[in-house]
Amino acid sequence: MADKILHGDRTAGLTLYFQVWDSDGAVWNGSAFESYNVSNWATYDTALTEQGSSMIYVGTFSASIAAGLYTLFTLEQIGASPAEGDTIVGVTTQEWDGSAFLAVKSHGDTNWGTVSSATIAAAVLSTPANTIGANASGEVTVAGHTAQTGDNYARIGVAGAGLTDLGGMSAGMKAEVNTEADTALTDYGANTTTPPTVAAIADAVLDELTAGHTTAGSLSKAIIDILGDTNELQGDDVPTLISGLNDLDAAGIKAAVQATIIDGSVDIEEALKRILALLGGKVVRTGTAPEVYEFYAEDDSTVVVTTTTQSDGSGRTN
Repeated sequence: MADKILHGDRTAGLTLYFQVWDSDGAVWNGSAFESYNVSNWATYDTALTEQGSSMIYVGTFSASIAAGLYTLFTLEQIGASPAEGDTIVGVTTQEWDGSAFLAVKSHGDTNWGTVSSATIAAAVLSTPANTIGANASGEVTVAGHTAQTGDNYARIGVAGAGLTDLGGMSAGMKAEVNTEADTALTDYGANTTTPPTVAAIADAVLDELTAGHTTAGSLSKAIIDILGDTNELQGDDVPTLISGLNDLDAAGIKAAVQATIIDGSVDIEEALKRILALLGGKVVRTGTAPEVYEFYAEDDSTVVVTTTTQSDGSGRTN
């Protein structure tokens, strides 16, 4: 069988409905529980009907829902049909046995009943017997213990300055605590004398093996990577290699370029002289059979190129 859902509101004439959600966060769609999907919102509503103009709205909880603990949300429909964005006006959690809601009192325990404050107080004060009581001022007392008086903060003091002893601890217990503390400090290796100096800390850092610190982004890893990238240079005598390089100057570069052979035994300087003579130097004919032409340097000082034409015009030699 099904059971009824009741909702009371301070306004009559509302359009209300409710949704059922299980403990896994799934919502009832009329036939099964499913993961929330806004496209299926219209299948999640169960109508609540107002009884007359009483502002009391009643709906039916589906008998198809299995036994369990469910949360019911009551919503006011804003538009023409149920939709995401409707206002939640009520919420309740109910335990369902498959046909009806369970009353809290009948939840698996037939011995539930009303317990008065006097009954609870009597039970507390009687267990264990004669241990807990009250003094004339109505303050709770415990047998065998003297009630503390005064302001606790004043007794303890700022930062515990008022605590001058460890209370009821015996001398043997105090000695044992001190021994355990000393042992812990020794095991930890803490410095119990002079704190390490800046120089000592720096030495310890620089003496630390890089192999134990390979986390990306750490200084040690960066140093490891640099050493790996420059490994081929570490075995070279770089200063000697640098000192062996030639000291270059303008005169040396010019001489090296001029001495460069470009054709047979002709270097660049000689080739440039011949080109200038042929293009802009003085030309003198010194013979007729065969014809001989002499090409002078631009300053007419020397013959740079001599050309001999064959008598039959078939060619010439330089």
